[in-house]
Amino acid sequence: MSKPYRDPGGLALSDWEFAGMESAVYIEGTLNNPDDTDHFWSVEVFFPWRSLYQVVGNKQKPEAGEQIRMNLSRVQWQTEIKEGNYIKVPADAHTSPQPDYWLWAPMGIVSIHMPEYWGMVQFSDVYAGTGEDFFIHYPEEKTKQILRNLYYRQHTFKAQTGQYATELSDLSPQEIASPAEIASLALYPTLSMYEMTLQAPDGKTGHIREDGKIWTAD
Repeated sequence: MSKPYRDPGGLALSDWEFAGMESAVYIEGTLNNPDDTDHFWSVEVFFPWRSLYQVVGNKQKPEAGEQIRMNLSRVQWQTEIKEGNYIKVPADAHTSPQPDYWLWAPMGIVSIHMPEYWGMVQFSDVYAGTGEDFFIHYPEEKTKQILRNLYYRQHTFKAQTGQYATELSDLSPQEIASPAEIASLALYPTLSMYEMTLQAPDGKTGHIREDGKIWTAD
């Protein structure tokens, strides 16, 4: 997507592929046979880092300690058996059961298209089985969380009033931030956009704008 699903105007880049991707599926049982009991299935996917980072620039691979957000989603459709075959039950909000949604990292909402609520994966240079590594809690993550919550409040405010809030008090920041954090919080509105900033505990400043773009800078 050229923009996150949550914002209008995004385009699906359907022609983009993971160059060099390989995949494999294993089934311990029989495929689409309702007359027996299957045990499990597994999926494995491989793709070169250079394929993922082709949109980043000169980056070739993640570094030890680097973190990215990720999630895996599975939609379990309701089925029925007809003439020895599984038939998917069409989903209808009023007359038929809805599919079940399974996530690796639960988000608390039926919407996979909110990456700020995905799970966090940390990369390590310790080979699996040869030692231990520990998750790093970066102080800027709390700053980003506060800014994201204010971003969603801005969207709610615009849906109700037709424009973004120009005063922080309209977003009730005291419900999600401490007095010290509010003291370093700033809102910079324009006629149709905005940017909000908040100082992180490590001295960096977090920024977020109306399209959800978030970053930190010294």
